[in-house]
Amino acid sequence: MATTYLRSGALGLVVVILLAGALNVLVDPYRLYRLLEIPGVNELKPRAQQRAALTKAFGIASVRPTNLVFGNSRAEMGFDPNSPYWPSPGPTYNAAIEGASVDAALRGLQDALTVSQVRHVVIGLDFIDFLAPADGPPPAAPIELQPNTLLSVATQVADLVSTVISIEALWDSALTIAYQRDPLLARDSTALGFDPVREGDARARKMGYSGVFKQRAEVTAREFSQWPRSIPVTSASWGQLQAILWLCESRGVQAHLVIYPYHAQFLQLIKVDGRWPLYEQWKRTLVNVAERAREGNEKLTLWDFSGYHRYSTETIPKDEDNRIVMKWYWEAGHFKRELGERILHRVFGGGDPHFGVQLTTANIQQQLDAIKAAQLDYEKANPAELEQLRALTRRMRRTSETEQATDATADVASTRAAWPTQLSFCQLTLPVDPQCR
Repeated sequence: MATTYLRSGALGLVVVILLAGALNVLVDPYRLYRLLEIPGVNELKPRAQQRAALTKAFGIASVRPTNLVFGNSRAEMGFDPNSPYWPSPGPTYNAAIEGASVDAALRGLQDALTVSQVRHVVIGLDFIDFLAPADGPPPAAPIELQPNTLLSVATQVADLVSTVISIEALWDSALTIAYQRDPLLARDSTALGFDPVREGDARARKMGYSGVFKQRAEVTAREFSQWPRSIPVTSASWGQLQAILWLCESRGVQAHLVIYPYHAQFLQLIKVDGRWPLYEQWKRTLVNVAERAREGNEKLTLWDFSGYHRYSTETIPKDEDNRIVMKWYWEAGHFKRELGERILHRVFGGGDPHFGVQLTTANIQQQLDAIKAAQLDYEKANPAELEQLRALTRRMRRTSETEQATDATADVASTRAAWPTQLSFCQLTLPVDPQCR
């Protein structure tokens, strides 16, 4: 009798696991298996961001793209794979990942080259990704190019367990179905890897663009108060970028490096935080890296879309007006698809000739001087914004210093609390006497 109950219980458990696994595969919350897509049921994938690296790796393997986008959330939200400006026939996939560094682009490119004939890559470069301690150690070993991990049996088994028969996957399937009821609040990652930022519209309507910009400025100022103040050429990011360019050269891929078009408010935060010389140094180093790589890949381009131009100086609406919709930016750090289209048009041979400059050793200083002159003009026209950002930066520095002091005090207190109140002779003996108990 007991054996029968155990068999029935085991069979029931297996059935439940199989049903849950089938539901997870069909709902496909991370957009991995792509078997069935039903509007109102699983069309949107708001939980794909929770497993973004896996989602993008599977997406590359499924789409087998000819053109690729790499970068962080700025590229993920800004560069549309369905843009008409992509030059090569065949699909385009946006492999950019929120919060990703140059390392993610290198791994993604390696994966793509194992499954597809890639012709063009647009790589968004973020100043922040190259910040590192000046006295930090260099990479422990040379960067090694790895095979596509998706082809590993062990990796496939691990992915199967975590995305098909796990409680987390079942919960994410349920959330995916629930979010279909309000698509404007559901974040999504399309079949081609693009983030359409549907929830951004709802947030802007609720807070107003003024509120969204203020929130982003506070986050950026706080992060600047904590981040390193150097860009050492020995940091891993530079080695990873050089590895990407070498891969492109060796496989006949045309690489287009893009410096993002930060809104003027973001550039002003870089300045008031004292990082402007560092920002210019970063660009000069990028030019040197690109020039060396161009010796073996003459079609390599490095584009600078930053500066104080008619797009980046788009007026931020006033506090009391939530009805105005900004055309080019979600907030100071993230540009909209509409501006991304102008970048792609420019990179691939057309568009506004006054937007974007191809950087070389011959014109880098001229470009830096032009941006600095435009910066002074912008500050004269917007003195109140400059003072507000200075005040915000000072406040965030004080907050950061207070938090660091509190953390240091807490560490000392916790260390003291861990000390015994009374130490025996044995406990004080170093090395420990084996007779101590």
